[in-house]
Amino acid sequence: MAFVGERISEADKDKVNMENLWAMIPHAQHPSFWSVDRVRAIYLFDTGAQGGPEVPELYCLDIRGELVLFHASLTGTGNWTVGVELFWKVFDLRIPSSIQMSLEEIEQLIREGLDAYGQLGDRSHAKSVNICFDKGGR
Repeated sequence: MAFVGERISEADKDKVNMENLWAMIPHAQHPSFWSVDRVRAIYLFDTGAQGGPEVPELYCLDIRGELVLFHASLTGTGNWTVGVELFWKVFDLRIPSSIQMSLEEIEQLIREGLDAYGQLGDRSHAKSVNICFDKGGR
């Protein structure tokens, strides 16, 4: 099964490892939307931390309880009538040493997750989603 972007149900809220996230980012908020791959138990969501025009949002990729944090900014062109082309810029990946995956594997999971996430867990209006990893910062 692939990632699916959706609103998080009350029944699913306990699947997000908020205790570990709050230990790392005390002001993180419980997400309302996510991109989820239930088969692999992987969740991608906006932490609600940081953000704004100068400081992009902080996202979390929860891989079976291990948390990868990264910043991402989203821009787009078009409109909901003709479709929106979304552009994600991802940088500042923070990967715990306990994760036994290569950088390429983690980046692929982020690509899959952001593609399904679209905008606020809804990809229905997006005609394309483009994801770029900026290795140099912002």
